[in-house]
Amino acid sequence: MMGFQDLLRDRPYKPWHGYLIVTVIGISVVLAGVNKVKTLLNAPEVPTADVPEVTYTDVVNDVEPTPVVVPPQEEPAPEPEPEPVVETRTQYNLALPWMSQAPFGVWDAMHEETCEEASVAMVIRYFEGETGDIDPSAADAELFNLVAYEEARGHQGSMTAFFYPRYLAEVVENPTVTDLKAYIDAGRPVIVPAAGRELGNPFFSGEGPIYHMLVVRGYTEDTFITNDPGTRHGKNYSYNIDTFMEAIGDWEGHNPASGAKRVIIVTPAQ
Repeated sequence: MMGFQDLLRDRPYKPWHGYLIVTVIGISVVLAGVNKVKTLLNAPEVPTADVPEVTYTDVVNDVEPTPVVVPPQEEPAPEPEPEPVVETRTQYNLALPWMSQAPFGVWDAMHEETCEEASVAMVIRYFEGETGDIDPSAADAELFNLVAYEEARGHQGSMTAFFYPRYLAEVVENPTVTDLKAYIDAGRPVIVPAAGRELGNPFFSGEGPIYHMLVVRGYTEDTFITNDPGTRHGKNYSYNIDTFMEAIGDWEGHNPASGAKRVIIVTPAQ
């Protein structure tokens, strides 16, 4: 498995399912004995966010909040007008469609490794205008096709992205909390590689996966709202901001906990 530095290299173009997709492939031979991601049957309460969802269309058509201006008093020599007071957001949540990396709860060898594919599929469907829960049959078929496409081209065990003309991707190094919130405000979900065990998600089995990938879709004052495909409870799953930022890590030397802090941003081409 390679890092995000390899995401942008050219690969053969092939349309699939009538729309343009981006995929981050992570089919690798994971260290023996690693606990695989799966849903716990008796899990604690899910820390999901209760923040209204905003579609990509809403973001594109959004206008800046109207400044609050205190008008000058009518005097012969009026004082200068004060600076406008601009509203600042404290929470935001994109209407990112949801799918698990194991849509039918079957955590076999393939589905244990498809967090990347599921993350990318959710982001592409978001830009295509989809919201809500993705049909499990359609989601599972999409995962199988993405994996088959990669294996047929001999890329198994690597992390590769296939970028099509309508989408652009950017790898962001050392993102800050402010950076991630700004991307969300701009209607751009953030694909995040992480040290799974550092996330502290109680719905992972055992200690959790060594390496994981998920999507940031929103935020509150002290949490990031995610779609985490590694558990059936992953829709709108909230992580403490400090915990989440510490867990961000690319796959380097089989130890994402010490890997570079990188995220990937996908946007439609103009």
